[in-house]
Amino acid sequence: MAKRCALLLVVLLVLSPMTLFAASEEPVIDISPIFEGWIQNDDGTYNLYFGYENRSTLGGEPYVVTAEDSITNKLTPDTYSELLPTEFGFPGVVEGRPGRTGFGIHETNAFVIENWDGVGNIVWSLAGSTATASINPDKEFKPVIDISPIFEGWVEHEDGTYSAYFGYENRSTRAGQPYEVDVARDDISNFITPDTHQELLPTEFGFPNVVEGRPGRTGFGVHETNAFVIHDWDGSNIVWNLNGRTATAGLAGTELTLPEEPEDPEEPADPQDPKESADEQEDPVIEDDEKEELPKTGTNVMWLLPVGVGAALVGLRKLSKK
Repeated sequence: MAKRCALLLVVLLVLSPMTLFAASEEPVIDISPIFEGWIQNDDGTYNLYFGYENRSTLGGEPYVVTAEDSITNKLTPDTYSELLPTEFGFPGVVEGRPGRTGFGIHETNAFVIENWDGVGNIVWSLAGSTATASINPDKEFKPVIDISPIFEGWVEHEDGTYSAYFGYENRSTRAGQPYEVDVARDDISNFITPDTHQELLPTEFGFPNVVEGRPGRTGFGVHETNAFVIHDWDGSNIVWNLNGRTATAGLAGTELTLPEEPEDPEEPADPQDPKESADEQEDPVIEDDEKEELPKTGTNVMWLLPVGVGAALVGLRKLSKK
């Protein structure tokens, strides 16, 4: 009996810590909502960008928080509540912070409220923490304009005139993302000297994506993505001023070669209409030596019949008279 009691005591001593450990295996929820910032749209409305950082663990390991964890997750006012995420994982896009969504405007944003009127605030409450969105100037994603005009080179023509080819490279960003730039033709940010070709200047600078690794670069040399081309140029200097930078066209620049235009392939002849083809065929002509004079029977004379047909008809004629 004493041995049994001792054995039971040992079992209890061993199992008790395991039972207590199992009971303590609950996730440690540590997650924060983040208001990344805002941009203003052309129509005067705003887009709001939200992210989060998840530091939750379970047994010392990263823990993905879901709706099953019964955490607070709401927007005030609740107009855009359907946008709220229900799972908070580990995007792994910020070095050293695996639970952090990307900074600024990023594909891993928790959600985006578009076309907001900018009135008041929007508060995101998440797991005991809040993030408040408003039109705070410090939170505006302002574009960083970085664009350069480029003189690609020139082409000489047989009449002694030249053509000058211009391009650009747009490296502008907003919140870390490529940003298309609009620059009006004016005397400050986008003009040409002399101004005889001002109407040729582009006003939109995007991302042609024709040069590997340089998405904002127009094609080298003579290319369909050139910003503009000045024809009938006499070779004197032309200066393009764009956003504080210049590109000068002159005959000291690169001489270019026009690409050869591919020859037009010969068009295949239209297939002839079978009906027309049949109409065009001439009736066969029977030569004189192919004609056979048939025997005269009574007043019936058969001319110009093939030999076999004529003979058959003659036979039938004779039989009918018997």
